[in-house]
Amino acid sequence: VHLDAEERWLGVVAQSENFDPERIFTQSPFKGSVAFTADISGSFSQPEVHGVFKVKTGLIYDYPLQAAEVKASFKDNILGIDEMTASVFGGKIWLNGKLDARDMNYIAHVKAENIRAESLPSSLRGISGLLSADLGMNGKGEDLSTAEIYGAATLRAGAYQGIGIDQAEISFYKQGESFKLDALSMTTTGGRLSVAGSVEGTKLDLEFRALDFDLQQLAQLDPAVDVSGGADVQAKVYGDIDNPVIEAEFSAE
Repeated sequence: VHLDAEERWLGVVAQSENFDPERIFTQSPFKGSVAFTADISGSFSQPEVHGVFKVKTGLIYDYPLQAAEVKASFKDNILGIDEMTASVFGGKIWLNGKLDARDMNYIAHVKAENIRAESLPSSLRGISGLLSADLGMNGKGEDLSTAEIYGAATLRAGAYQGIGIDQAEISFYKQGESFKLDALSMTTTGGRLSVAGSVEGTKLDLEFRALDFDLQQLAQLDPAVDVSGGADVQAKVYGDIDNPVIEAEFSAE
């Protein structure tokens, strides 16, 4: 540590086996104990930090995580995550990115493997199964409604409101209320389904195709629907989400 009349600066190695980040970062989304080794250098007013941080158990935005390890840096109010791995929601994630501590803007690349979909936040309620994904994200804070999110995901051995899903694959782009569905293909226990199109706020513009689809599955989505048999269906759905227009061609047995 050097002290002089012009600037105070330091070059030290800090270590801890039981550090609580909330003691310094009062708005930290993480709660728990961290073990770390960090190199700290530069001026007292603008220090630079490079380190490795490990967590056995903790909470991030009130969601539990285990066995987390992060290689990170902090310089000029930018938190850089070179590599992060963690067990969360029953599976594993990998992440790298940057966060501006001044306004909480971030950019991130996230990979997930075998996440239990039923453990995820309410936006995916009704879906179960093993979820894997490769996503890019840009946004601010924890509000995902305004974030830009894009990439691909796969669901295996799943279900939606009682309809069994052997496998589903999706690629998409979302920014704010704009959602572009490049492709969704799904194999259910009662047929195959594909969807493409877009949703702009409350406006729909979607195309559906179903092959060998068991119509009884529709009753699991809406008990008022009383149909049976198999069908091939090609349909367009557009207009307002509360009163959509449906144009369909189908053959049924």
